Amino acid sequence: MSQPHNRVEELKVGALQLKYIACKANPDVKSGVYEGGYQLWECTIDLLNFLADEDFTGKVVMDLGCGQGLLGILALLKGAQCVLFQDFNLEVLKELTLPNIDLNIQHDPSLSGRCRFQYGDWSALQTFQLACEYTHIEPIIGIHLLYNPASYGKLSNLLKAKLKAPLGQAILANKLFYFGCGGNLNDFTDHLEE
Repeated sequence: MSQPHNRVEELKVGALQLKYIACKANPDVKSGVYEGGYQLWECTIDLLNFLADEDFTGKVVMDLGCGQGLLGILALLKGAQCVLFQDFNLEVLKELTLPNIDLNIQHDPSLSGRCRFQYGDWSALQTFQLACEYTHIEPIIGIHLLYNPASYGKLSNLLKAKLKAPLGQAILANKLFYFGCGGNLNDFTDHLEE
């Protein structure tokens, strides 16, 4: 699934200027095969702007379904103690997330020591132990995670397993309704209340 890259672009987020690799083409999402990681989704920019003033100092953050990795990179640059970048596809982590991290930490390469990586299905993350001393994560951040109703169980189990009890925080940006996929915010909220 090797992806040709176009150019490096910049995105202003608060006082920061984030760099990222703009992909020439984005393959279609294929559930269980490719979940859209090469794409810069519209909710990424919305959530970056929402988090622009957030203080991540000392926090352990998970960028769930990270793709470009920009949410986790923002947390890293704003003082996160550890960031777990998770994507369904190993290729996305290697070809896009890692290069984007490198582009943004050139001023302080030691920040790479605060990064951890995991690929695969969310169900594997429920028992995943970070390669550092942390067992709970706060916050979990992610975008467009609700497009597939078949994943609601895995997502809610992951949130329960990894968020710090009793008031763990997940900050998710999603469309209200995903046409053609069946996922929507109200159904996920109902799933959580069950």
